Amino acid sequence: MTEVFDLDAVTHLNRRIRQVCREKGYSYKHYRKEVYALMSIPEVHTVWVRRRKINRLLKLYGKADQRTDAWLQKRGEMITASEVCKAFASTSPSARKEMLTRKVFPRESAGQGPSMTACLWGTQFEPLAKEIYSNLQGGANVVDTTCVVHPRYPFLGASPDGIVLMKNPLDPHWGKLVEFKCPISRKFTQDTAIPDAYYHQMQMQMECTGIDVCDYCEMQFVRCNQTDWKESKSPYKGVLAVYDNGEIVYKPQESDVKEWRKTLTDDEYRMVYWTLENIRIEQVAKDPAWLDTHLADLQAFWAIVQECRADPSKMEQYIPKTDPPDDPSKILAVEIVVPSIPETAGGSSSAHTMILHLDDASVP
Repeated sequence: MTEVFDLDAVTHLNRRIRQVCREKGYSYKHYRKEVYALMSIPEVHTVWVRRRKINRLLKLYGKADQRTDAWLQKRGEMITASEVCKAFASTSPSARKEMLTRKVFPRESAGQGPSMTACLWGTQFEPLAKEIYSNLQGGANVVDTTCVVHPRYPFLGASPDGIVLMKNPLDPHWGKLVEFKCPISRKFTQDTAIPDAYYHQMQMQMECTGIDVCDYCEMQFVRCNQTDWKESKSPYKGVLAVYDNGEIVYKPQESDVKEWRKTLTDDEYRMVYWTLENIRIEQVAKDPAWLDTHLADLQAFWAIVQECRADPSKMEQYIPKTDPPDDPSKILAVEIVVPSIPETAGGSSSAHTMILHLDDASVP
């Protein structure tokens, strides 16, 4: 019965049914009745609709080019899911300035965004997160895509971390999206709320892809020394080698560390021992009202980008000033004690107070 799901995407279900009947010698009338009875099950119908959308996505955007020059250039031409919050009217002045600069001058600001430390951490551990997640999903295939353009609004785009293809084509979770987060230091529990920026990121991903659900998968990896690594009881732990040129080589789980190190090509690398200390997976459903709620903000911001690209001198009028606030609660006083140089054995120290004025974005 599942043969009808295994064929390439076509316009109509009946064409799939006819093709299966020709190949298998089935009675068209009988087989069609069985297929339509199966499709009447809501979960199966949902997977069918999702499958058609995914086949289209993989045909148009199936090339996994994330973090390449072409991917970065394409992201510079639109508002992407990972930065969508910064386009909201409610964003902080500093975030809006950074976002506007990045979109008006995409080439010059290609290095802006998350810190280098965060990027390197994500580069190291996201492949491991994907492998562990796939294992927890029964060996599902997590498929990469390039930046997916919104079907109605081409200035919006998203690069999902993966599309999850379960082994069973009738699994109701087949075809969901997944977003991986591997925080460096931020702690979380199973009850910790998903940060707003990540929630909006997933909503934008679902809008662009047409997929109705996304797994939020957060993993806490810890780097440790060899002794602690050997003593760790974590079911997931491993070793990787980071070369000076940025290349990363992962030790296969079944390999012995000493034997694996013999396969490394040269000595210009450092060993990283890691363990997985915490994990949570939370399913997030698409909010049908999300785009309608935020579209005006996104369109307004993109209109400003277009205007400033034509005349960069206009940027100043769209970047809010960050004057010191009048609210005393947002003025941080830092007392710094600077010892004076003693002229005698009884030298003293003097205290100097520095007042730092912080804008809203800087107050924790």
